[in-house]
Amino acid sequence: MWLILFLLGCNGASESGEKPGQLDVELVSAVSWQQRAKGLEADLREVLVLAESGQRKEAQNRLSDVYETSYEKELEVVIREYLSPKKALEIEFLFGGLMEGLSRSRERKVRLKALLAEISSAAKSLDVKVAERSETPEE
Repeated sequence: MWLILFLLGCNGASESGEKPGQLDVELVSAVSWQQRAKGLEADLREVLVLAESGQRKEAQNRLSDVYETSYEKELEVVIREYLSPKKALEIEFLFGGLMEGLSRSRERKVRLKALLAEISSAAKSLDVKVAERSETPEE
């Protein structure tokens, strides 16, 4: 089943995910993608605090909120468009893994660390693309 979801998420797109000559204003913003990733990290650490204090249901609800508001509506769209659909799907799977691991202390910490690393890496790559775009004169 995961393989089917993975293939659907990739949607046959190229590894770069970017279409030549296409500039989407969503890539360039007043706030860097790394700053947005830091905000997402703070939200995810709040989820961890809830889980560690025994508030598992609240942690699950908060994680769903973070995914739907902080990741899915903005960061996922840009990652899918400018990095690759595969990278967006990998991060999506890490969110799912964190949800599954919330009840197990060691596992949730490992899964959170992996998720944060992937989000941070993607944000850095997006900021590099923004810098490259600003250095390249428009034709």
